[in-house]
Amino acid sequence: MGPQKQAVTELDPDAPAQGADEALGFTMDVELEGRTVPMSRYTVYRDGGTVVTFMAINGAALFGESGGGDWDVPDAVVKAQLAKLS
Repeated sequence: MGPQKQAVTELDPDAPAQGADEALGFTMDVELEGRTVPMSRYTVYRDGGTVVTFMAINGAALFGESGGGDWDVPDAVVKAQLAKLS
């Protein structure tokens, strides 16, 4: 299996967890085997001079399954990691 081309079809804004000076979140939709699926979610935080990024992948979409259940970037994990940066 070689590399597969993917086209990003849309970036949808998400509400990231609070706890840093600045934060943004988005879901990236891609075209995969002729259908558009939400593939990955990102949250980016800036606290002072430190920038961190968290990502979650929709594993169900990789295997052609619909839905994928709860695949958010967990707020509890983000908050715990941001606390370590303070």
